[in-house]
Amino acid sequence: MRDQQTDNRTFDRPQAPRGILRAVGLAFAGRGVEVALATVVNIIIARALGPSGRGDLTTAFTAAFIVYLIIELGLRSTITRLVAAGRATWQEGLATLSALYLVLCALLLPVGAWALAHYHQVAFPTIPLPVLYIALVAVPLIMFEGSVVAVLAGHQRIPEVNALRVLEKVCVLIGLIGLVVAAQTGLIGAMLASAGGFLVGIVLGFALLLRLPGGRPRLRFDLLPEIARFSSMLYISNLAMSLNYRLDALLVFFLLGSAPAGFYAIAVTIGETMLYLPDTVSTVLYPSVSGDIANATPRTAGLTRLLVVVLLAGALLLILASFPLIRLAFGHRFAPSYLAMVLLLPGMVAMGLARVLGADIAGRGFPRYGALAAWITLVVTVLLDLLLIPRALALPGLPALYGLGWGINGAAVASSAAYTVSLLVLTIAYRRLTGIALRDLFLPRLAEFAELTGRLRSLAGRRQPGAAR
Repeated sequence: MRDQQTDNRTFDRPQAPRGILRAVGLAFAGRGVEVALATVVNIIIARALGPSGRGDLTTAFTAAFIVYLIIELGLRSTITRLVAAGRATWQEGLATLSALYLVLCALLLPVGAWALAHYHQVAFPTIPLPVLYIALVAVPLIMFEGSVVAVLAGHQRIPEVNALRVLEKVCVLIGLIGLVVAAQTGLIGAMLASAGGFLVGIVLGFALLLRLPGGRPRLRFDLLPEIARFSSMLYISNLAMSLNYRLDALLVFFLLGSAPAGFYAIAVTIGETMLYLPDTVSTVLYPSVSGDIANATPRTAGLTRLLVVVLLAGALLLILASFPLIRLAFGHRFAPSYLAMVLLLPGMVAMGLARVLGADIAGRGFPRYGALAAWITLVVTVLLDLLLIPRALALPGLPALYGLGWGINGAAVASSAAYTVSLLVLTIAYRRLTGIALRDLFLPRLAEFAELTGRLRSLAGRRQPGAAR
């Protein structure tokens, strides 16, 4: 009876940093360092491996992430929600999630190894089998690194999460310099360095967790029905959303080959810098909404209005600056990436706003709306990719299909259209849940920007040497 009462208790909710804008600002500062390191990593990979090698590396890791998404079952976000709501301590959340991941890996990874051994020449003819095995080994590393991040996010330790990401990128950079630049190990070295970053993240993340208060580590079997119920809904949403984001890279590889996949990877790498701020906002917002639904709507609306201006300004900046930067940083061989990047930008603006709305909706406990948007968007993505990317597509047993042959530019247009559909669906869902007007959700307000500018100036003034206190 005593154990049952203990299992059913609700712990004190982890406390968020004061003010959602302050929390986002702290998180984004860390992401800025991560972006800088990721840029250096991508430049080294592009120059060392060239378009074809870059395409093979992207394809191998994209396949690994898709395997992860299929077997992860939405457990990570569910544990974040339970910890944020005070339903479990970090020790209980991590122990329960790790045990579930161990079972999943033990059951499914041997199947993946068998499939690679027998069918890798059919699915990935240009990628060496050892590289694919490294990608398969990276799957459990991604899972367990994600479990550590999920518990930190549930405790609303967003600066620690960003510090962890930065340290992972530092380790990847060191690995690339040692294995790819110095030892000249090529694609295998790049894969080992990238996978090693997740391993370092597991160790350092656990070290960060040990600094947090909590009870003893134990499995919370009483939470399994709630985990299963929420994860099943969230899994459907997360799987489709992530496939939307990654499937086009695989389709470019399968339809066009390694070099176009490398060009498209650079276009996506540059375009997705637009998503760093929305991702930061989503990371802060999801546990914040989960722990305080009553006050969520005005916070989310204020953030989306701010993001509209920031994302549009960022898109314009990328259009003006990216062409010379691509040639300078990645080399003239990657010049075809520029137009694809430009065509991706409308979708990046839409996706950034959609991710923030999706985080709020999931935090309220309605992941089915995200699932609906994601699967509609996935259908649009696949249909438009098949229409726009190839000139002709021959499938066994079926008549040849003819497309417009726009190549990587077609993939970019398809993604932009699909991401816009996602934003439309999530906007309808969010208005249904909250009743908020469109102008309150997306129309910027000059007074808010004047207040934000004043705060930034005040903060800069306090930090200047010799400034009055």
